[in-house]
Amino acid sequence: MQIPRLYKAGRSAHAFIWWLPVAMLTAVLWMGCNKSADETKQAGGESSAPTTAQPVAVANNEATKGGETTAGLVPNVEETSAPTALEPPVAIPVAVTLVAKKAPAQPLPANAKYLPSDSHVIFSVNVGQMLKKGGYKELLESPIFEAMASELDDELLQAIIKDPAASGIDIAQPIHIYVKVAAPAADDPFGEPVFSGGLVASVKNADALETALNKLFASVGADVKRGKGEGYKSMMPPDGEEAPVAMGYSKDAFILVVDSNPEAVAKIPGQLADRFAGKKALAKDSKAAVLLQSKYDVAAWMDYESFMNMAFDAAGGRRLWARSQDTGLKTGGNHGEQDHRHAVIGKVLYAEPFAYDVRTGKPVSGWKWNKTKRGGCGNVSASLSNLFFRDGTASFFDLSRGVHDKVTDISRPGCWINMIPAGGLLLIPEGSSGCTCNYAVQGSMAFVPSR
Repeated sequence: MQIPRLYKAGRSAHAFIWWLPVAMLTAVLWMGCNKSADETKQAGGESSAPTTAQPVAVANNEATKGGETTAGLVPNVEETSAPTALEPPVAIPVAVTLVAKKAPAQPLPANAKYLPSDSHVIFSVNVGQMLKKGGYKELLESPIFEAMASELDDELLQAIIKDPAASGIDIAQPIHIYVKVAAPAADDPFGEPVFSGGLVASVKNADALETALNKLFASVGADVKRGKGEGYKSMMPPDGEEAPVAMGYSKDAFILVVDSNPEAVAKIPGQLADRFAGKKALAKDSKAAVLLQSKYDVAAWMDYESFMNMAFDAAGGRRLWARSQDTGLKTGGNHGEQDHRHAVIGKVLYAEPFAYDVRTGKPVSGWKWNKTKRGGCGNVSASLSNLFFRDGTASFFDLSRGVHDKVTDISRPGCWINMIPAGGLLLIPEGSSGCTCNYAVQGSMAFVPSR
């Protein structure tokens, strides 16, 4: 995301202050990944392996537009078991897992209702847990930190450093960052994709938060335009400083909204109001919401399908078309059979088992590919006249005739892109010798055209 800068000379310091919440989150992540909060001292001064480390939760690929969900390749997350002890002891703060569907482990965080359903990326951090795991208490008691703190002459800043909850933010609740991506304007062929998003946190003490924000802006000499919405107070750069960014707070939530497009300044107050009103909020049964109901230290969700199905104009990044399709394959295959790579020949994009006009995204008429599941794993490779792939054994699809056929019945290609059409030959390097499949010949082969 581009940092929203104030487009006036000498204003860069003011712009930075609006991004301070994100900078603070970065510091929390650095500390939290330092060590596990569950490490305990054993006899002889040794540490045991962590026993209750929470996973970094990762999920992807589900649109939640309009509060509705759409099916996609969506692994859900469950808690991992404790790692076994290692010699020498190794601190393992977090674990990553992608597993089959599981019921949510806990209620959806209350502040998730402020997240928009059309987000393309959601990043969530349990700050309190991360500070605990990072040994924040021990850091505060260290001589070097005490020496640094003694040089600070701001009592409020000292109080917040010693106890981050003094900022008014409820660090016992997760803090979320969301991002949305939009194509450039249709009349701007050399434009760039536009990024927008924001930050959502729970508030524990609104008065303390207001005091902290006032002190913060005063310390850098930043002017602020204050306002009131329905149940919340807002802060924006003053008139004349064209920065598309605003923050607001209520007794329950602190929300920051930002846009990389400087022309979006007029829309920012409305976006902030929409977030406090919970308009088009994240659906409770969406995959992103299910992820946030899992136990985690850090969670990241991406609408992978939207990103992967975007076609952009190479001249300027303008999106040309987007399309989703059902491959008929389930997630979690142990041979990568659900992972297909596309092939482009001339003006056609071949995205098994379909074909599209690469410029318009329209399906190719008369496409005769057999859409039933082919036998085995592996991806499609291509020449100008044929697609090559595994269907039990080495196979091909003749684009001119629209028919499937076998290259050979005595051997099989490997589990990835293993059939290479090049130099007038079809090369199949040995790639199956580690497999238990029963095929007569295991060896590298080269084929020449029969016609």
